[in-house]
Amino acid sequence: MAMDTISKRAATALGAFAGLGAAILALGTAELVAGLKRNWKSPVLDVGDRVIDHVPVFLKEFAIETFGQNDKLALLAGIGVFLALYAAVIGAISFRSRIALGVIGIGAFGVIGSYAALTRRVGGSLSDAIPSTFGAVVGALALWSAHRIAQPVLPTATPGANAEVDDSTTGELCASVAGGATRRQVLVRSGGLLAALAFAGAGAAVVGRAIKSRFSAAESRANVVLPTASEPLVTIPQGVTVGIDGVAPFITPNADFYRIDTALTVPQIPTDDYELRVTGMVDKELRFSFDELMKRNVVECDITLTCVSNTIGGELVGNARWLGVRLDELLAEAGVQSGADQLVGRSIDGYTCGFPIEAATDGRNALVAFGMNGEPLPLEHGFPVRLI
Repeated sequence: MAMDTISKRAATALGAFAGLGAAILALGTAELVAGLKRNWKSPVLDVGDRVIDHVPVFLKEFAIETFGQNDKLALLAGIGVFLALYAAVIGAISFRSRIALGVIGIGAFGVIGSYAALTRRVGGSLSDAIPSTFGAVVGALALWSAHRIAQPVLPTATPGANAEVDDSTTGELCASVAGGATRRQVLVRSGGLLAALAFAGAGAAVVGRAIKSRFSAAESRANVVLPTASEPLVTIPQGVTVGIDGVAPFITPNADFYRIDTALTVPQIPTDDYELRVTGMVDKELRFSFDELMKRNVVECDITLTCVSNTIGGELVGNARWLGVRLDELLAEAGVQSGADQLVGRSIDGYTCGFPIEAATDGRNALVAFGMNGEPLPLEHGFPVRLI
């Protein structure tokens, strides 16, 4: 005797949950694999970074104006919502039509993640696509397994053999099939598998993050002992203000200093791996390790920073006491050639930003900074070194 099938509506719901479970497992697996190497990322982060790189300027400005320092969190939330909807639709199609369509759908997103990894700002290698590829394979297998278990009760399993039943009857005990399984038992097994997929995916993501933490530069930062400036500034009294109501304290605490990042992850560069290079149209290229920088003539300056997207009265502004070496001294030592008119800073994550040479050589306080308000630069503010 054949087993009664569930309604198409129930198959759609079951497929949607299967798609979500498979997606959670795929992303968790990718996160776990990404934790094995410093330069590997989850597909969510790789895709998110490419969105940041290619989104029109007006959308970036809208995001900053709307979400402020939470713009990257909003982007990740948007990607998460899109992935959830995409996975649910793919799963529903698989359970109502053909499982091959779901496998292709998951594979397509794996291709997108791999492409994002291979087209990073600093150039990706083939190995950078491994997390996305591995995650897509596991996700496709998970969706196929869920479909395999539920197949006896799906509307497409025995076309025309049985009339569809109402959703309210999907839990009733029906006729048995080979092996003694009933529709209720098949649905219970399907539900158990979906829960297991989601649990395994979440667990894999947690483990992956824990493994990835071993690449943190936090320990390196904790071991930094900052030098003393050659001419230390006068200590700022506690609670000093500029004397205008509504204006923040004279010194912005590091924890409150605004951030507008250009990437979704904070670069983790231990001091032992850091090197500053001064290259381009110079008479002599220079290279400095972190220790060599700290042994140079060190100065400290009170400098205010503000985001170009900050509005009048906005919060994207802060003042800090920075410790570092003067940029004009480094440029003088390198010897800027005639015709050079732009200085371009290049970050380890591929971000670049330029400004006229005069801005660093006209006497203003332009620094290569490694200290902020009496402590090494926080990881979130460019540790171990940033241009100010």
